[in-house]
Amino acid sequence: TLVRVTSREDGRSLDEVLFGAVNRHDRAVAALWHEEVFTVAYNYRHFHGHTLASVSDFGEVISEMLRLCNFVVFRGGSGSKSRRRDVLADLREHMETTPRVIYGLTVDGSQGPVYRMKPGAVLIARACRAPIVLVRTHYTRGLTMHTWDRTQIPLPFTRRLTLASGPYWIAPEADEAACEDFRRHLESELLELTARVAVELEG
Repeated sequence: TLVRVTSREDGRSLDEVLFGAVNRHDRAVAALWHEEVFTVAYNYRHFHGHTLASVSDFGEVISEMLRLCNFVVFRGGSGSKSRRRDVLADLREHMETTPRVIYGLTVDGSQGPVYRMKPGAVLIARACRAPIVLVRTHYTRGLTMHTWDRTQIPLPFTRRLTLASGPYWIAPEADEAACEDFRRHLESELLELTARVAVELEG
């Protein structure tokens, strides 16, 4: 709360691109880096959030934090391959039966490497017939934790900028090779967005 009331923010791109996609298509998958995990709840405060968290102990901490922020949390992720199929079915059913769902996914989590997109967001978007929107938030003042993902914690009296790009679509009939090409393209686009938001905010 202190960060929110003392900081300046520009989230117009998020409103136009991500929430605009939801307004048009009733669903979206938001893809962001794991280092933003502690700011997810604030970015999606205007919507009833939905996300996927790992079954690890850290995933449990994040899950409880998000539930306190009124998120729907599914447990699965890259560290629990045996559960992926069941989780994917749950995600698809939830999106088909719930209006205006945004799945916010940290696409290089939960074990890294940092800034390397896992295939999960593509598979979820394909199964749910949902557009993907890439999201990046950057702060002028914050702490960087000594973790694999370089988790960012914003400080009070900061300037905050969120940029989003998309929507990007994957065909529901796309095969494994097409999904991999799409994943590589999204990873490149999210890296470019990461660089651009820092330049625009600090330049």
